[in-house]
Amino acid sequence: MSLAKAISRSLQVILSTQTVSRSEVASAALLSYDIFLTFGDEVEFVWLKQWSLAKAMYISARYIPWIIQMVLLTVNVDGTTGLLFKMEDCMKWVIVQAIFLQLTITIVDVILIARVYVLFQRNKPLIGTLISLLFIEIGYMTFVLAHVVSRLTFDDNCFVISSPSFFVSYWIVALFYQTLLYALTLYKFIQHIRSYKGGLRRSFLRCFIEDGTWAFTLIFGWHIHGSSLEKDLLLPPSVV
Repeated sequence: MSLAKAISRSLQVILSTQTVSRSEVASAALLSYDIFLTFGDEVEFVWLKQWSLAKAMYISARYIPWIIQMVLLTVNVDGTTGLLFKMEDCMKWVIVQAIFLQLTITIVDVILIARVYVLFQRNKPLIGTLISLLFIEIGYMTFVLAHVVSRLTFDDNCFVISSPSFFVSYWIVALFYQTLLYALTLYKFIQHIRSYKGGLRRSFLRCFIEDGTWAFTLIFGWHIHGSSLEKDLLLPPSVV
């Protein structure tokens, strides 16, 4: 390799590392800010309550992504942490990220199903259908991850340089299912607005849909962004 190409490659690695690490810092800062902003209400309405499935799912969805981001910061901040990875470690780290990615998406889906369950007054046929679709979604997405991860290729700096083209279907399936859940929530909200006027119930439903709307918007943007990047979906751990 000529000196010019070597310098060009080194600069590319440095810029890529900075991009990854800065996105990690930004994500960690945003998640931390959101947690600190609502921590008082969280203690009152979640931590002080008895343990339940809903509480466990909330805490998992709330803190698993935050913990992952904190770990990412210890692994790579502009390549200055001193943690180095061999080529075989790249695959192991990607597998860890894939597992937590699928776990987080599944927990979010279950929480959204619970919201629909409440809004549709425990409609068992509807919830049964949604749960069946959830298992189909989980099965397909797990299948895609298993096949994609085994086919990823890395460069000497542990960056993913290629991935199977069908990886995009992972994000499409997740987006379709969560769009369905949001549409059901929106439908019930509009139905209630037409039936009730004023009072706490309307205020509660407004809060419910506002919270769901901004959350869905973020999720929608995340899936669209992910489906457009293919090979950059699973981030590299560090520069070797």
